[in-house]
Amino acid sequence: MAAFKKKEIIEAKDIELLVKSKIETDIFKTIDAICQKNKKKGLSLIEKHLQSGDNPLYLLSMINFQFRNLLVIRDLIDRGENYWEISRLTKLHPYVVKKCYLEAKKFTLSKLKEIYKFIFQIDYKIKTGRVDPETGLVLLISKI
Repeated sequence: MAAFKKKEIIEAKDIELLVKSKIETDIFKTIDAICQKNKKKGLSLIEKHLQSGDNPLYLLSMINFQFRNLLVIRDLIDRGENYWEISRLTKLHPYVVKKCYLEAKKFTLSKLKEIYKFIFQIDYKIKTGRVDPETGLVLLISKI
């Protein structure tokens, strides 16, 4: 903070600008709730993110990233690949593979494709102004 403000007084707005709140690190808890099909918790956590000022498109991109990983991993599981081969092929961090491997087994490949397609549709509708971002997130979580 001192380097940022040099010899000026550090104010609350400076701290808010440079320090991310804890809720942002909780995006992974939010994504876990969504992947576990816990709509109530997922919606509640999304609301907290939005209230804290997190960008809805950032939240959507994180959800998209997770479901893309689930889709890839589920496809490899269905092809008969073992955990270690999936880790090698995807080049994802082993922790990410471990979490996704367990979550991917809760979905069929066709369901993951359906969800991923819906994520794309919501993203498109948000970016073309057909739906506001907050509503798009709620629709997405409700559909999963």
